[in-house]
Amino acid sequence: MKKNLERIVKEWYCEQLRNNGFESVEIKKTPADIIATKNGETWWFEIKYTTKKDKYYGGSTETEWEQAFADPEHFRFVVIKTDKAARNIKLANGGAQVYAMGTKLALQN
Repeated sequence: MKKNLERIVKEWYCEQLRNNGFESVEIKKTPADIIATKNGETWWFEIKYTTKKDKYYGGSTETEWEQAFADPEHFRFVVIKTDKAARNIKLANGGAQVYAMGTKLALQN
């Protein structure tokens, strides 16, 4: 069975998290796309991806925002760029584009 692009991108990011010391990394549907733990703390990652070269537009659900406001220290919006065949997946702008309630944070690859 062929995986869709969204699933491939999420699995790629799960691997990035594991490579950065996160454990119990799971793809979920709600309240965020990925839930993981690090140092005993639960983290929430909402994945947004684009195949556009220079622009991205995406929305977030009320459930995602509720979790983001409930635990802003551990909730991240992640913007990922890829091609339609998922051969070239990377964090947007060639570097880490991980946002915590409006603040850009770095994730080491």
